[in-house]
Amino acid sequence: MAATQPSSSSSLPRVLEIQKFAAAREQEIRALCETIKAPDSQTPWGAAALPRHLRRRATSHNSYKHRRRPNTKLAEKRQRLADETTAAAELGCEGEAPALNNRAMRRRPGRMQQSVVDSCAGEPGLREALRARRLETHVWHAKRMEMKERWGHVLAEGAVGKGLGSRAFLAALKTGTVLHDASYWCPLELAGSQDDLVAVLGQ
Repeated sequence: MAATQPSSSSSLPRVLEIQKFAAAREQEIRALCETIKAPDSQTPWGAAALPRHLRRRATSHNSYKHRRRPNTKLAEKRQRLADETTAAAELGCEGEAPALNNRAMRRRPGRMQQSVVDSCAGEPGLREALRARRLETHVWHAKRMEMKERWGHVLAEGAVGKGLGSRAFLAALKTGTVLHDASYWCPLELAGSQDDLVAVLGQ
């Protein structure tokens, strides 16, 4: 098979042997094909970069996180990987967070912490003391469990659902650890003679 070049170019050959041309570059073509077929060489972007449970269905009207320009996300990811080695030097200390120039963003961590402290406060005289107190882990429990007011506190009664998450807790016991926030417990000091205390507690 031969391909004829236009006559306008005098410096190029007029006839090109395709078989000889490809045979001379056989190793390069094979290396290119192997690189393309390798799964590690392909960086996922667009819908492939999303988890499988967040990928958009063809008949769905909700695109979830599907971006209109996925190449922009890929470029940002490559830029972050390129600057990862110099990030510590630019910040002056490894692991140090960059300074926030926005006043609202600077005050946000303090406001969130103060809201948690206020919700857990139970000092007498405060208006919040009349309501049920919240634990410091209230936000974490409220996202995952059904909350009930008991003993003056808002406590997690169980997971949302008909089975109250008993199977999930049993499965977690086999592979992990189940923690319980018992900060709503409070000690009581009883004053009096031993006989009177025994009589009261024995009722």
